[in-house]
Amino acid sequence: MVAIDLGTNGEVLVTDGEQILCASTAAGPAFEGVNISCGSRAVDGAVVDTKFVDGSLDLKTINDEPPIGLTGSGLLATVYELVKLGLIEKNGRINQNPEIMKERIGRDEEGIPFIRLMEDNSLTLTQWDIRELQKAKGAIRAAVDTLMQELAFKPDDLDKILLTGSFGGQVDITATMQIGMIPKVSLDKVETVANGAGLGAAKFLTEDGFELGERLAKKAKQIDLDQNPNFVMTYVESMNFPDYDSE
Repeated sequence: MVAIDLGTNGEVLVTDGEQILCASTAAGPAFEGVNISCGSRAVDGAVVDTKFVDGSLDLKTINDEPPIGLTGSGLLATVYELVKLGLIEKNGRINQNPEIMKERIGRDEEGIPFIRLMEDNSLTLTQWDIRELQKAKGAIRAAVDTLMQELAFKPDDLDKILLTGSFGGQVDITATMQIGMIPKVSLDKVETVANGAGLGAAKFLTEDGFELGERLAKKAKQIDLDQNPNFVMTYVESMNFPDYDSE
């Protein structure tokens, strides 16, 4: 099993039922909309999902208000859709000559490429926004892969992936998997929990629960990612977007 608490810091746990490995990685604030030019808190008008419908981008917003920015989940879903459409390349670079929606590609006054999410240019996704997401999702995936390598795990060996945290508890599972943040497994193996840390703490409030917590803590092993010789290369590779199956 893999458990991931997604936030500015990403806490990752991998266990085979006996060994428990833990690590923490600095995912950065991209998931919370910070350092994203079009980022937004979860307020009316914030984009939570994006789909390509009838030749255009359909932005789903909170309370169906006009789009004002992207939430963390909206950022994941939007980038996933744009990679599928070919507007973003596998390495994260904005495609300057896509087969469709070429009119959505532009450059700002400093020459930085961007994609118009709205035809009126009121909402754009820049090259730097995409890079921020790549760094964040790459850090999480590299931590997961490093711990799995310690246990000689492959994706097929996983029976569950648990996503939690203020961000992780509400992400689009398909987009999260397809951009490569988590290993590719059957969707029914992935579960989101809004406040896994709080639920876990509550279970340890009883005397029996506290004893269980102590036993688990003694078994858990902290892995220092910066000491792993393969972590940096794994991180760099994890920033790329994977090839998608045809849908």
